[in-house]
Amino acid sequence: MDGQRQKVGENSTAIQAGGDVNIGMKYTEVKDLVILLFEQNFPKLAESAAEKALQNIKEYIGNLENRLHEDANKVDFSKFSDPNIQYLLNSTIQNYARKGNSINMDFLMDAFLLVLREKSTSILNIVSEQLISVLPKITKDCVDVLTVLYYVRYYRQNGISSMEELEPISKKIYDSLSFDKECRNFIVPYLESLGVTASTIFASTPYRDLADQYKEFSSSKSDDEWKKLIQMSFPYLLKIIERYESWHLETTYLNPMGELLALMNVKSILQIDADFEGLFQ
Repeated sequence: MDGQRQKVGENSTAIQAGGDVNIGMKYTEVKDLVILLFEQNFPKLAESAAEKALQNIKEYIGNLENRLHEDANKVDFSKFSDPNIQYLLNSTIQNYARKGNSINMDFLMDAFLLVLREKSTSILNIVSEQLISVLPKITKDCVDVLTVLYYVRYYRQNGISSMEELEPISKKIYDSLSFDKECRNFIVPYLESLGVTASTIFASTPYRDLADQYKEFSSSKSDDEWKKLIQMSFPYLLKIIERYESWHLETTYLNPMGELLALMNVKSILQIDADFEGLFQ
């Protein structure tokens, strides 16, 4: 690897293609780059800490290799020679080496691979880069709040022919939430401090938000009829709405980072291939 090193700045290493080296096409070279960046940034750890950090990095490498294989047809591997991509790679390595599985690996890989995609937009790249820096500060409770807000106000399940078909999906979302922690009220201002959410003086009604998303099923009903229908016929959707209201999300909305992270979580819960590219168009 030494023959391909070129210092470009603090905590960055440019890898130049020369001879048989092609960082864009060989997974082994990506692995070597991860190890190189790890060694540069963690040279003097105590033995016990070094062992744990190396264990985290091995887990990181395994996940990165798997995801690169899975998304090979979407990834522009030549981007690995871009100093900005190497900086982001370095950031993900340092974060996971320090934090381990307290950072959600799926979200970390999703965010990093989005900036590697061939068809990624400039806005999506910027938001993904921002999310990489914020993920170490995001807890499961934070993700729960973002997911409830997203599902009620932003998410629309396409292809359903009746609201009854939405209920199994709502059950999966509800079952993913954790309720054994302290009240989430303190999480809303915390998320705003991270730039993931923002607040407004205008309160949003969850039933009206859902009616706007599913107009084909709500347009013939008054607001009261629509609300009663959900309350009587869709228990899991109602449970999510109750969480929305108990967490006082009526005046909270998602910033781009929050919307991206919530979509990542919904994608993971429902096991769907999310349309990230169309998110900010």
